[in-house]
Amino acid sequence: MKNNLTSYLGISSGIHIAVLLVLLIIATVQVASDDEGSEQQLRAPEVVKQPQVPKPPLVQAVMIDQKQVMQHIAQIKQERQQKAKNEQRRRSALEQELLRMKAKSEQERKQLAQLKQRSSKRLNELELAEKKLQQVKQTEQTLKHQAEQDIQKQKRELLRIKQEKAKLLEQQKQEQAAIAKQAAVEKNIQDALKREQQQAQKKKNQQTKDEIDRFKVMIQSKIERNLTVQEDMRGKKCVIHLDLAEDGFVINVKRVSGNMVLCRQAEAAVHKSKTLPVSSDPNVYQNMKSINLIVQPNFN
Repeated sequence: MKNNLTSYLGISSGIHIAVLLVLLIIATVQVASDDEGSEQQLRAPEVVKQPQVPKPPLVQAVMIDQKQVMQHIAQIKQERQQKAKNEQRRRSALEQELLRMKAKSEQERKQLAQLKQRSSKRLNELELAEKKLQQVKQTEQTLKHQAEQDIQKQKRELLRIKQEKAKLLEQQKQEQAAIAKQAAVEKNIQDALKREQQQAQKKKNQQTKDEIDRFKVMIQSKIERNLTVQEDMRGKKCVIHLDLAEDGFVINVKRVSGNMVLCRQAEAAVHKSKTLPVSSDPNVYQNMKSINLIVQPNFN
């Protein structure tokens, strides 16, 4: 586009200048032709042959022709002057037109130079933009290639993680199975120990109960030995509460329920006994240091 515009402006300027030069040449040739014609007109009377007439009439004819010649010369001079003026005006107009054309050509040349400068600047910008676009495209291709490599790498890493996860899950499954098996074994052991402990505790509790019952019988026997039996106590019973020290000393005795007479006699029998049989086993003592006892007289 820049080359076409330059060619167009150059051709236009050349055509204008060539036309002006042709016009100037034509004008010059025409003036020269006019000058030659005038000279021929001026020289024409000189070659006119004189008629063969008597002498007196010849002098008169020459005088008349000379006058006409002078008028004709004056007319020719006037016409030449007028043509010269017209030619001068035409030349001035042509020169002005030539100056205008030159100014216009100079303006077009400056515009062309500016346009060329802008075109060159725009071309540089486009080339720079093209380079940047190529760089961006190359960068995108590089990034795309790198992204594809990263994706492949991530896929391989994901596959490795899945395999490792599956392996770990299998190990966890085996470990959990082993733990569950161990837990089952431990539970069985704990259940067996618990059953043994429960059986031992049950046995111990039974032994303690038996021991307590044995000492209750002993305490009842001692109280009954010290109990004053009356006829009105027949068929009666009394429940008393005893608090005993470790050596069997009666710390406290009180009626809980039953016949009042029998309960008073039972309390008196306890005080009379002072100490009552107590087990030396701490566990048995802890379970019998505070007990309720039924007192029922025996009339047999």
